[in-house]
Amino acid sequence: MTRGGVGTRFRFFIFLSQHVLPVCQENSRRDGTKARTRRANMDDMLRDTGADVSSGGTKSLPPVESRKNRFPMCVVWCPLPMITWLFPPIGHVGICYSDGLITDFLGSRFIHRGSLGFGAVARYWRLDPAKVTDGAGGVHTFDTSVRRAESLFNTCEYYNLFGNNCHQYAAHAMNLAGYQGKRDWNMVHVAANVLLKGRWVSPWAAVKTWGPFCVALVACAATGAWGFVQGIFGAFLLLVVYFSSYSFGYADPARKLYQTPNKVEEYSEDEVMGMQMHQAAGGGEDEEPPLPPGRSIG
Repeated sequence: MTRGGVGTRFRFFIFLSQHVLPVCQENSRRDGTKARTRRANMDDMLRDTGADVSSGGTKSLPPVESRKNRFPMCVVWCPLPMITWLFPPIGHVGICYSDGLITDFLGSRFIHRGSLGFGAVARYWRLDPAKVTDGAGGVHTFDTSVRRAESLFNTCEYYNLFGNNCHQYAAHAMNLAGYQGKRDWNMVHVAANVLLKGRWVSPWAAVKTWGPFCVALVACAATGAWGFVQGIFGAFLLLVVYFSSYSFGYADPARKLYQTPNKVEEYSEDEVMGMQMHQAAGGGEDEEPPLPPGRSIG
């Protein structure tokens, strides 16, 4: 290779280093900045401060961060496999502390913490500390109410899908807090508020919830199988009638309030044994065990 050819290539590499590479580096920095901005915007979409301007109560709460599974002072909801596919409004609920920790009632004497037991949160209903009326009110009273509900359900409450279920647990915590001045929250109240006031964590969560049902409707319309649709709507109507009758006729929120400890503590061994013996002696899962002494509405 001639000396002139080497010099030409050397000058070409100098030209690249002085003019082309800086432009490429600048474009790379801009692309990185745009990517970070897009990620930040997505995080903002998934993060809801939940501030209620009318009451000002939720401004003091941490933001909702669905990516971190944190939903401060919310009632959270997720679909139930197969059941929600047929009945989209029906799902599993939990209630969260003011720091966002999720709790839900999954089985007899078992409160699950940290996430919902049947999947990721799809919808949440943000509560307002200003509407907590028990005691001094506010966030601290609400957290104490959730802990008291945990103590009761972890110790002596039996699970029943068609009665004493996850919705009843969330309702009981709200009754202890005196939310909106009420002591008679029940599963119908909770389900209706999540359905009407709840927010989806993302559009995809709504698609996953309603998608299978909509696909089934389209398939029935295409094949003329309207009997299946009528059966689904008839079954849903029966479920609404049953749960409404149970909630407003059979369930007794005041009895649970009386049964719940005033302080965040475990029941004594004698109290636990008495309640469990009541169940073993033939007391149904929906039938309340005898009231332990010294309990009163907080």
